[in-house]
Amino acid sequence: MSFRTAEEIIADQWQGNTLNCKPIEVIENIGKNPNKDVEHISKRSKATNVMFAQLQAMNLNSLHIHPIMKAQLFRTYIRPILTYGTENMMLEQSELLQFKRMKGNCLKKLK
Repeated sequence: MSFRTAEEIIADQWQGNTLNCKPIEVIENIGKNPNKDVEHISKRSKATNVMFAQLQAMNLNSLHIHPIMKAQLFRTYIRPILTYGTENMMLEQSELLQFKRMKGNCLKKLK
């Protein structure tokens, strides 16, 4: 086991606007790339449809399954795929409505 010297420890600590004796860049605005958001929403939609098809292939959308179980399947398998990565996005109202429609369509298919 090697021990670090006091100088190494001090150099690693935050010191104003430097880290490890290197200046930290300050970014004022990251910006929003709407094309990437549209691509991501499209991928989420496709992945959700694939997962829903897999649930149907296992006959988990049967009339004999209790509605509470169907809701649990939705919360466990479909909703995470639909919403993956969206918590980091600044969605516009139209994009939020698109997600709500996708969610609603999945829930209708589960009935």
